[in-house]
Amino acid sequence: MFSANIAIGNASLRHVSVNFNQVARSLVPGVVMVVSIVLLKKSFSLAQQLSLVPVVVGVMLACFGEMHFTALGFAMTMFCVLLAATKVVLSNVVLTGPLKLDPFDLLLKMCPLAAVEILLLAAVMGELHDVAAAWDAIAASQAIPVVVLSGVASFTLNITSFFANKVRKPSRVPCGLTCPC
Repeated sequence: MFSANIAIGNASLRHVSVNFNQVARSLVPGVVMVVSIVLLKKSFSLAQQLSLVPVVVGVMLACFGEMHFTALGFAMTMFCVLLAATKVVLSNVVLTGPLKLDPFDLLLKMCPLAAVEILLLAAVMGELHDVAAAWDAIAASQAIPVVVLSGVASFTLNITSFFANKVRKPSRVPCGLTCPC
């Protein structure tokens, strides 16, 4: 689930503009709600549901401009949105359900398999061959520190997301509404 989300998301960028991808990704919280309702029979207040509208509209306004996509790119991007939402729901179950895993334990169990899956997919798609063929140019272009920095940023994003997911509990705010954060 975790590696498929990354792989399909990256592959979809060949068929859609970055702007379209960002707008589609802004739908993930809404899809999380739908997946939670379907799989976990959770319910969400109208205020929680309506709180997503400004997020999606804000991203649409920020990404206004060139938006293009192919039918294949649209399908891949929407599938990636579904995978991302399902990943959030499943990680919440693993972090707060009967297992109550620590976020670092979840990453320790998830990352090796995800790395193998992504490396196999890169080999099948010919990307490993392309990297090997262009290795001298890659090493000379300072791309390696950028990839390492990207990996550190991704790890930080995941661990922060998992910690936030683990401690998130709806709370009452002064107005009496239930806050989703």
